[in-house]
Amino acid sequence: MVDSISPQSGSRTPTTESVADHETIGSNIIVDPESTSKRKREEWIQIDEHRRAPVRLHYEFWLLKGEDGKPDTKYAFCKYCREHMYKASSCYGTSNASIHLKSCQAYLKFVAENPHSGAVFDQKVFIRLFAEAIMFHSYSLSIVEHEKLRVMLSYLQPKVQHVSRNTILKYCVKEHEILKATLHSKLDSIDSRICFTCDCWSAITKHGYLTLTAHYVDNEWVLRSRILNFRHFPPPHKGHDIYAFVLGLLKEWGLESKTFSLTVDNASSNDVMITLLKSDIHSSSPLPCDGKFFHVRCCAHILNLIVQSGMQTIDVSVDKLRHLVLYIDASDIRKCKFDQCVKEMNVDFVGKLQYDVCTRWNSIYKMIKRCLEARKAIDLFATHESNFDYGSSTNEWEVVSLFANFLNPLMI
Repeated sequence: MVDSISPQSGSRTPTTESVADHETIGSNIIVDPESTSKRKREEWIQIDEHRRAPVRLHYEFWLLKGEDGKPDTKYAFCKYCREHMYKASSCYGTSNASIHLKSCQAYLKFVAENPHSGAVFDQKVFIRLFAEAIMFHSYSLSIVEHEKLRVMLSYLQPKVQHVSRNTILKYCVKEHEILKATLHSKLDSIDSRICFTCDCWSAITKHGYLTLTAHYVDNEWVLRSRILNFRHFPPPHKGHDIYAFVLGLLKEWGLESKTFSLTVDNASSNDVMITLLKSDIHSSSPLPCDGKFFHVRCCAHILNLIVQSGMQTIDVSVDKLRHLVLYIDASDIRKCKFDQCVKEMNVDFVGKLQYDVCTRWNSIYKMIKRCLEARKAIDLFATHESNFDYGSSTNEWEVVSLFANFLNPLMI
């Protein structure tokens, strides 16, 4: 049975009048205008009631015996005023029960005197906040089914009703739809044009994805950036396919007429996509300056191409550093030896060596910079390792040092 949180001690047998003497108001509220007959105590049986509706936690449930002496009709009684009751059949809802609590003086008084009693706990609010936490922190949906987390939540709030990952997923989708509708409304209300950035890539699972981001100045003159879509983009990834996919996203948001520019990388498929998309948008809603500024090439991608081209000149020197980092990071014993070398050379080096990513020029710079900081320790490590073939000569160190100096001003 649900524990009573009424200020009255203990639960009592209902002293309501005969059901036959009651008058039904609305769908399920039962009131007694003038009857004086009483039901006997032995005609009522208190029962356990486990329902999902949070409002039912404020009611006690009793079965009324029929003429044959067997439990017949189920009623719910307010735990606070002990006067309001309603027929708790499965065909009835809980709207009247909620309405009663809003005007029940005994309940309102109890909440005012016991603000931390938990009487105002709302299951729906709890699930919504849980869903927001999952989305904000990128938690797995299965977190709601973690046993120890459920134990902790039950300790903090005994009334909490645990949900499955499917239920929390529905709330996450619902919250997403609310946020999407809010953003849609804001984008409709702004007077300025919108600049878009679009990028395609393949995840480690080999699945393709496409992201469309909007950049705009709102009516308060504040620059905003919002990710509109993060979608799975199945192959092929040719120009015509990207064009159809992006155009569909723009139409989904209704932003074709507010488009100013689209920034993409320098892939040849994007050139085809831009040509088709520009023609389509310009024919229905003329672009500013006849679309002269519609196609914007990604500066970061251009910079990466420049760095990768320059890397070909010193590829051997950088390649040695790359293998050096891999060699040291491949074994705990080597890591310990390298740390010992850092201590012996008294090098101001904290952390670990960093490996580069070929598609990110700044990661190459960071790898070179970290190796230059630990240069003395690396040279000492090379002398201690008989199988180490990736030591750099003085000239090679000077080359990568010059290249790092060249890249440094480009770092943001």
